[in-house]
Amino acid sequence: MATTHTETRAKAGGATAPPNTIAPRNTRRNEIISIALFALGVLLTLCLLSYKPNDPSWNSAGQVETRNLIGAVGANVSTTLFQSVGLAAPLLPLLLFAAAWRRFRTRRIHAPLARIVGLITLVLAAAALFALFIAHPLFDQSVPPGGLAGALIMQILVSGLNTVGAGILLFAIAAVGLLLATNFSFVRAYERIMAGLGGERFALFQNIPERIKAWRAGRREQALLRSEIRRAARLEREE
Repeated sequence: MATTHTETRAKAGGATAPPNTIAPRNTRRNEIISIALFALGVLLTLCLLSYKPNDPSWNSAGQVETRNLIGAVGANVSTTLFQSVGLAAPLLPLLLFAAAWRRFRTRRIHAPLARIVGLITLVLAAAALFALFIAHPLFDQSVPPGGLAGALIMQILVSGLNTVGAGILLFAIAAVGLLLATNFSFVRAYERIMAGLGGERFALFQNIPERIKAWRAGRREQALLRSEIRRAARLEREE
């Protein structure tokens, strides 16, 4: 009887649990995944921070001792990332940390395929932007600012859209990639900034969407009024 009473209370407690609560069996799995993602992000960060162009790797046959903090693996990984996407490489560990934090808070990562597509889009667009706006190679002239991928994308876009058009398009693509890869929202960011600023000084910039809606509603009312006036005038002429 005591066991039955305990089970009944447990079921009752489960029924009143918040809808976003994840079962305990999933919590441990999420913690393991978050630890793995965080560790991978730390390793990748150390690889990139301790990158040395002269370290022995697939791109360099130097005889010096590997100085990368993650050893030969770190030297090859950092060389691959910097040569591929240039200064956009640090975005990868940042996104790994974001994914680890989300998993640690026991939240599922919805639409993983869209997240991966967004990540690739964001990194490639950022690499092309670095290639577009930074002219000189980095790390003793050994790494293009946007890597090989960024330079290729930049050249293709500039040949058809020129520098200004390519820059606008790349910024738009990077914004879309950010929205797909993360939970970031430009609307929420705008609302938080306006709420944080507050005061009469920034009153002009607050509630801009509501003001636009009111302006459009006023325009529609004026158009309807003009239409009614024209119809009334036409009826008077016909009489």
